[in-house]
Amino acid sequence: MSRTITTRADIGFTLLELLVVLAILGGLAAMSLPRLRLNEGARLRASAHALVVDLRLSRDEAIRRGQVTALVSDGHGYRLLPDGHHKSLPTGMSLTLGMSGGSLVSFPADEIRFFPDGSATGGSLIVQLGEGSAIRVGVRGFDGKVRLHD
Repeated sequence: MSRTITTRADIGFTLLELLVVLAILGGLAAMSLPRLRLNEGARLRASAHALVVDLRLSRDEAIRRGQVTALVSDGHGYRLLPDGHHKSLPTGMSLTLGMSGGSLVSFPADEIRFFPDGSATGGSLIVQLGEGSAIRVGVRGFDGKVRLHD
């Protein structure tokens, strides 16, 4: 019976085999990476929904505390008053605030206020992704209702 003895050099993979496997894995990763990223439309909708939630919470806080609350825009995010919490929008997004024409009292153009009775100054906020798509969030003045307009 003959027995073959393997030497240490025969065990394992060659450098060429390892490089081929790494190249294949790199190609698969490069093809699947764009699918793993959240698409731009979903990022825009998620940011608009977060803004709606913060506006509704601000209105609820005004009613609960019995004092005026506000959302102040700075273009790339917003601050919630009176607590001062700052929220930033994702890179490439901007926030524009437009006041409603029916307001009897003049307020700063960069904020929406909520009053203890549930009403608000009213207006609309535009969440925009670069120069492309945008979503409008409206705040009704007489009852402070917040709505998302796709």
